[in-house]
Amino acid sequence: QQERDYSWAYQVKDTFKILHTLPGDKSSGVPENTGIEITFSHDNFTNFEKYFSIQPKVGGSFEKHGRTLVFVPKEVLKIKTIYTITIKKGLPLENSDEVLATDHLFAFETQNPVSQADNESLYIYKRFYEVPSQEKPIVQIANYNIPQSPIDVKVYRYS
Repeated sequence: QQERDYSWAYQVKDTFKILHTLPGDKSSGVPENTGIEITFSHDNFTNFEKYFSIQPKVGGSFEKHGRTLVFVPKEVLKIKTIYTITIKKGLPLENSDEVLATDHLFAFETQNPVSQADNESLYIYKRFYEVPSQEKPIVQIANYNIPQSPIDVKVYRYS
């Protein structure tokens, strides 16, 4: 009887879905100058303009950064307003038959400026960012009542 080395290979395919949004669903106190981010499980989504809606309606433009779709409103959002974003089912992946299987809705409420009166605040939307080493990181921050000035940032790498 002869000994042999065996090896196995597994191919795992994730379904196309939305991983998270920014602002998060049911968020409140969101700055009126916010952008809207949707992070997908895949980076080859396409024709996203046809599958995105925001109520109340807001004009704006789209940016795509890897797996993240960013909607940048043309004007600041209205204060103390609930916005509902829908990513409609059917959003396709390029070079694939796979599409987003269900509608994805999330809503947030913009801040009431009275509650922020005279307070300075700086908000970083995510505590942890994963960025491939060949890409420049994009970190979304919001501030209220802080004069524009440089911000010192330290970046750490996990080894």
